[in-house]
Amino acid sequence: MSKYLLAFLSVVLITFGIYSFTTDINTAAETKNSQYASYLAAATHDAAKEIQSETTGNVSMPTASDRERVANTFFNSLKLDFGYTTEEDMQKLHIYVPVLAMIDSDGYYICFNQQYADEAGHMAVTESITPINTWTKQSGNYIARYYLGNNLDVTETGDTSQMYSGTYDFVYEQLKDSADADALASLGLTGKEEDFQEAKRSVIIEDIQQKIEYYINQNNDFAAEYTPSYTFTMPQTDNDDWTRLIENPTCIAFLQGIRVTNGRDYLNIYSIGGGEVKKQTVVGFTDSDTSKTYNTAGVDKNSDGYVPTSKAAAKDASDGDTIVNKEPTAVEDLVPHKHWGNPSVTRSSDEIGCYTKPVYHVHTTECYTRFNHRHFDQDGNELNESVEWVGTDGKYYDKNNREIPKSLAVRSGVDAHADYKRKVNCFKEEVHHTHTDACYKIKYHKHTNSCYRETVISYKNGQPVTAKVLTCGYYAYDPDTDTLLDLTDEEQKALDDGALTRQYFIERAIEGKELVCGKTEGDLVGYRKSCNKKDGAFESQELACGRHALTDDEISGDESKMTVNDIDHYEIGCGYKNGQMVPKSVAEAINQPGTGD
Repeated sequence: MSKYLLAFLSVVLITFGIYSFTTDINTAAETKNSQYASYLAAATHDAAKEIQSETTGNVSMPTASDRERVANTFFNSLKLDFGYTTEEDMQKLHIYVPVLAMIDSDGYYICFNQQYADEAGHMAVTESITPINTWTKQSGNYIARYYLGNNLDVTETGDTSQMYSGTYDFVYEQLKDSADADALASLGLTGKEEDFQEAKRSVIIEDIQQKIEYYINQNNDFAAEYTPSYTFTMPQTDNDDWTRLIENPTCIAFLQGIRVTNGRDYLNIYSIGGGEVKKQTVVGFTDSDTSKTYNTAGVDKNSDGYVPTSKAAAKDASDGDTIVNKEPTAVEDLVPHKHWGNPSVTRSSDEIGCYTKPVYHVHTTECYTRFNHRHFDQDGNELNESVEWVGTDGKYYDKNNREIPKSLAVRSGVDAHADYKRKVNCFKEEVHHTHTDACYKIKYHKHTNSCYRETVISYKNGQPVTAKVLTCGYYAYDPDTDTLLDLTDEEQKALDDGALTRQYFIERAIEGKELVCGKTEGDLVGYRKSCNKKDGAFESQELACGRHALTDDEISGDESKMTVNDIDHYEIGCGYKNGQMVPKSVAEAINQPGTGD
């Protein structure tokens, strides 16, 4: 009996020991993961504060030095938290951070890893920052550029290129009468702000996602030296997190490929603007002699023969790739890199230094001459807003058909807008004559002898008594003196007492109307204003800076078509950070001061 009891206790103790050991490992792994997550959150928080603390106008990172400062803040924070001090440690840190995306109000920049060979042929890694990536979408003949705020630029292509810039409401008002309403609706220009916000959000998020995925996958090309069993992939990211990215200038960073404490899995997390860190199920792998195969999350880690998922864009590899485990090689004979050179376009050839990346001209509102609408007649006269129609007789009339003197109707001298080039006739709607009271002269009655008739009014001594009695049926009125004529005593008394009015007698003095306008009903008499635009309303703009931008139709993004005149300045393009340890031969190749013997 005692033998069976001893055996039972042995099994229980062994099982409990295994369970306790596994629990300790998992607890340690979770603790370490949380620690790494806090490192990443702190670094992104510091970088986001750096972005938002140096806003110039509407842009937070207008210069290359601004963007380098943000990236340095991020990596310095991670370096301190991880306790990294050597160049080899920093090489690993850069590999573990495949992407740092820095979002500004007018576009975004990607800080990514770039590989180079030192003079001994060993491969090393440094980070580089892309030029600005803008958020654009083309629909029909329209190209929209979005910003984080409520502004956008819409360029109308075709025979005449026009750009409309401003708030969503302003741009929509300029384009709402376009015949291509479907194209505008695709850009979110429907008159409903929620449609604009959704279109902008979709363009911005999709563009950032694609660029991030590209550079994360590109990291796999040279990450095998440090993480031979891990494949960098774009993690599943919450839609709410992407929405947070487009609210204000901020950043998003990814930390991947660090093996966690349990020895089987790898870390894959991201953090936005120093906020909450989002975790992704880590990647599993199996050993296979001197090589390791790998697999993305969700596949049983205990099965053999894993295969990787396909890698997008940067790495064109078929399923089943095997990465050989290599030990990192040392970087020897290094010197600290120092940025030098002249970023100006007027520099001499021996002043180039590290400033090799041209920053090409970008059209702004200052590059355009703005034309506001002005009303012109067919003779090219610029007319005041009060002119409603122009007569065939060369006269000008207001909306009440009252004539306006030419001196008041036509702008001249300092009042004219001589800079306006498009003198398009705004008066095209025909005006036809319609008879009004003004077309007639009223004929008033004046009594003559024929208006009277000798009439017997009484008898006296058997004899009739006669008198002249008014029988024409009219009262008499003189319009020249505004005088009622020949009123009887009774009529005058009724007028004086207010029993009858002057108008009563005048209306009954009208014999008829005489047409005196000299026109026939329906005659063409002029042309009414038909442009449906207000004086001074924005109409068009023309490029006047005399320079090209990569977005111009004739350039279409081809830098080879740009000239020196189209370069604003040069950015750091050497591929190295200030103070970064680089092979001496590399420093000498760019004539870095202080590297010669």
